[in-house]
Amino acid sequence: MERSASGRVYVVVEYRQRGPSEKITPCLPEVCPLHESGDPRCRLGIHHYRQRKTGPAFSLAVAICRTHQGGFTLYPGGWTPYSRKPLVQLTLDCTPAKPDEGADTFSGTLFDAALDAARHYFWPKESEADSRTPRFSTQLRHLRWAATLFGIDSPASEALRQQLVELLQIPGQLLYDCTREIAAQAGGEARGKLISTILQAIPKTTVIFQKLAATGHLAGLWPRPRLCGDMLSAPFREVRTRGAPASL
Repeated sequence: MERSASGRVYVVVEYRQRGPSEKITPCLPEVCPLHESGDPRCRLGIHHYRQRKTGPAFSLAVAICRTHQGGFTLYPGGWTPYSRKPLVQLTLDCTPAKPDEGADTFSGTLFDAALDAARHYFWPKESEADSRTPRFSTQLRHLRWAATLFGIDSPASEALRQQLVELLQIPGQLLYDCTREIAAQAGGEARGKLISTILQAIPKTTVIFQKLAATGHLAGLWPRPRLCGDMLSAPFREVRTRGAPASL
């Protein structure tokens, strides 16, 4: 298990704010990621808070289990390890912030790179000193990330695509066609349009984050998501995965 914030586990919980002037705090899970059947009761508490310049607009809590002697970051709903933008915009109680708004459901998320590229808008090649404005190189990286997420970056990902079709409830032919078109034309605008088409095909349900979090695990982008509290874990199979990427 991670010691502080190594990212080797991925735990998602609800965060709450009791009043406008109160600190946003997490709902602790009942058990830690190392807990197994028959183990003593986990003794969980907050070890410290991680302040971040990007990402959620509040500090993330790092929990510690004194029973199993390990710590792990508590991510809010919609967020994934290493990311500077959410995968899906959710409220603190993990409900969709933008229910069923078509492609706009993903505005303000990690998919902005694809949505912008699809409408022929490319991020600046250079940014001013100390500016947090994303650059073109970041946009390209996010486009590659999204292609990996949906298994359309390589013809060798056929087994992954078959799993994602079932998980995301999208047409299998769609992922096959997108894979073929990306192989034929690797331009940023073309990639953005293909990824946007996939996003529009995903049913906008209340568990869309759970499904996409499971998708990222299957694609090897982050560890198996452990969704705590009232969130229902989307079904996904245990598979051999690749290592986690650099910060998005």
